[in-house]
This record gives sequence, structure tokens and C-alpha cells, in this order.
Amino acid sequence: MLASPMALDHSVSVPRSRPTRRAVLAGITAGGVVACRPGIAPGSDGAPRPGAALSGTVQHVYWGGPVEGPLQYALDRFPERVPAGRVELVAVPNAQVLEKLQVMVAAGTPPDTAQINPRVITPLMSKGILADVTRYAKRDGKEFQQDDFFPAALERLIKDGKLHGAPVQMGLFVLIHNRDLFKASGVALPNDTWTWDTLAEAAGRLTRGEGDTKRFGITSPPWEILVWAYGGEILDKAEKVCLLTDPKAQAGLQWLKDLRHRHQAAPRPGEVTGLTNQQLFVAGRLAMNVVIPGFVNDMEKASPPFDWDLAFVPKGPARRATIVQGPSMAAIAQSKHLDLAWEWLKWFTGVEVRQFAAREDHAVGARKSGAAEYLKLPAPPANRRPLVDSANFARNQPYIAQYDEMTKVINAEWDAAIANNTKSIKEATESAKRQIDALLAGG
Repeated sequence: MLASPMALDHSVSVPRSRPTRRAVLAGITAGGVVACRPGIAPGSDGAPRPGAALSGTVQHVYWGGPVEGPLQYALDRFPERVPAGRVELVAVPNAQVLEKLQVMVAAGTPPDTAQINPRVITPLMSKGILADVTRYAKRDGKEFQQDDFFPAALERLIKDGKLHGAPVQMGLFVLIHNRDLFKASGVALPNDTWTWDTLAEAAGRLTRGEGDTKRFGITSPPWEILVWAYGGEILDKAEKVCLLTDPKAQAGLQWLKDLRHRHQAAPRPGEVTGLTNQQLFVAGRLAMNVVIPGFVNDMEKASPPFDWDLAFVPKGPARRATIVQGPSMAAIAQSKHLDLAWEWLKWFTGVEVRQFAAREDHAVGARKSGAAEYLKLPAPPANRRPLVDSANFARNQPYIAQYDEMTKVINAEWDAAIANNTKSIKEATESAKRQIDALLAGG
């Protein structure tokens, strides 16, 4: 199958290995609950905290795994803000959050807050499950600092002028490259003047060898980036019509097909069976890759024996564009403790916790203040700026209510046309448009 970020959002940063601050999660499983012990202390400066008089328990849905890093930090210090408040964690795997939240709400046992990926925001909004927190954000404007969020990360949570949560991380796609391979091959390093055609030419020169030791210039970048770079769109502004048969969109998709089958610079089906892109890159068999922050974190931990760095994705004939992903946090409209839920959401997505996440987990936060901390981290990579400054030209994918069905259609058509070369781009886009338009017409 042709890899595409439309299939799943992967941009949450992987926690860096460290001892947990408090062993509160022994034996937790998916769907299990763990409680944060309530505290009694006021803020460290002795001043009253917003919501300090509230009491009760916030039930927070998270994606499971060890409780450490930013989450543990936030749990440990939440009692300083709300002395009579507690937080219970409910572990639900990312892929099950949409279904689980609907079931819990229907059963009359809704949680109070939830970690959500961009793909489920629109479906949850359409079902009235995400709380409108606009009034809270305005009331607590000085503390919440909505302007501190990058607009590209925040906009997916705004509908009809109403705010339905806060972004946690900002997953921007950037170009990672093996500097040593470039230098050994006599190929100029990526820079801000590169176009996608420049990249294709460089990838062809960097591709060498055969069989199990073959080195590739790059793997296939996300197709949405190429469609946008060539001036195309996926859907119209009303999200009622598929626009992939536009010649500009088709030109971007043709570039992807040519990368594999004309330039032969990206792996074709069967060439790297059983190996991940991370494994190829660490092994020195991949010169470039368009990646998210999680991939960069993996490389920092892997410490490959070569010089590597980051660059912006290239420009297209129409524009430079990239994808923004990343998890968000939302309050549940049916919560019985919405005031307390807001206090937990405001704290966890706030400046202090996000700056801690940048320093300790190397997480690229959705806040500008957190990103400033991230840029202070030591090399490698020496150039971290693409993971922050790409927000200036980043776009959200069209996470419509029928997103999963649309993704299945596109994956099938792109596999035939781009991966396996058994269809033309014209045939694939016309077939995709017919099916997607039918999905959109059906509501």
C-alpha cells in the first residue's frame, strides 16, 4: 500500500526514556483507570489559583502507555492549582478513541476530557461531543494565552468561530537528510531554494546499488503535499466536491509516480519488505525522507553513525506547503464537571507544561513559547527550525466526517497508479472523484 499520512496521525512525540517520577501506573491496561492523588497546597507563590475553590474528579482519556514526562509533571502539579481536585486517567488506544467516547456518552458515563487526534475532531464535533470552551478561553485569556498557539495547529479546533479544545503538539512534515551521503556523492545539500524537481534530480543521483544493499534517494513523500505544491486542492471550500481531477492536482500526483517509475529514486513495492523507513535511514540506505517530529526523536535516540540534519520541504510550481498534524485535548460537552475539566485542560496545554515537554521530551509543541524552548535544544539536528517555522506554510488535511471512507478510496487508487503503475493518474483521479463525490453527497 502507498504510505500516506491520511491513514493515521502519527505525530505525537515518543517519550524519551527516563525513570518515572512516581510509579502510579503499575499494571494499567487499555480501558483501565489510574488516579492522581489530590493535594492540599496552594500555588508556590501563595497566590490564589483560578478554579482553586473547585472540587471533584476529572476523568481524562489518554492513549495509554507509561505515565511519565509531561503527563506526570502535569498530574503532580495540578493539585497546586486545584487542591480539592483529582484526575483519573482512562487508557484508550488512539484508534479506539472515537468509538469509545461515543459509547461512554451514550451510556451516560462521559469522561471529562480526552486526548484526540485531528482525524476524529470533525466527527466528534458533528455529534456534539466536544465542548465549546470559547467562554472559558476568553474569561481566562491572560492565563490561557490563545495567541500563543500557532494558527495552523489551532484552526482545526475552531468551528463557526467557537473553540473546542487546545492543540498539544504540532506535527509538521520536514525533510530529513543524511549529510554524509550527500557529500560522498557530490550532491549539493538541501537548501531553501530547492524545488521538488531539484529533489527528484538529487534523489536519482543518490540512488545506487541493487538488492538488499540498494540505497534510495528518498521514499515517497505524502501525496497531499505535492497536490498543494502544484496548486491543486483535495476538496472545494464547502467540502462537497472532490477536486483531484484538476490538472494542477494531477501534475503533483504525476511527480510522485515519476519519482518511483521514471527516476527510480524511491522504493517500489517489494524492494524493502520488512524494513521501516527509520531502519533504512539508520542503516545508511536512505538519503532523504519527509518525516514528522516522532521520526526525528527516533533518530536522536538512535544516534546513527553519520551526520544528519533537517530542511524545509521543497517548493512547488505554485507554493511551498506541508502538513500539520498533532494531538489535541478537548473537554467533553456532556461532562458533569465542565468547570474542573477546563482547569485541567488549561493547565495541561498551558505554557509551563508545554515548555517542560519541549525540554524533557523534545516535543514540538503547538505553542510558540514551547517551540522557543525546543529550538534551544542541542544538536543533532543542528537545524531544528524547519520543525517550527514550517507552521508558516502548513495546512490541515481535510478531516471531514467521511474521512476514513475517503482514505480507503484514495489509498486503493493511488496504490494502483503511483505504487504499482497499473493505472494512469488521469484514470485514478477520475475514479477517486466519482467515489468521493458520492460519499460527500450522501452526507
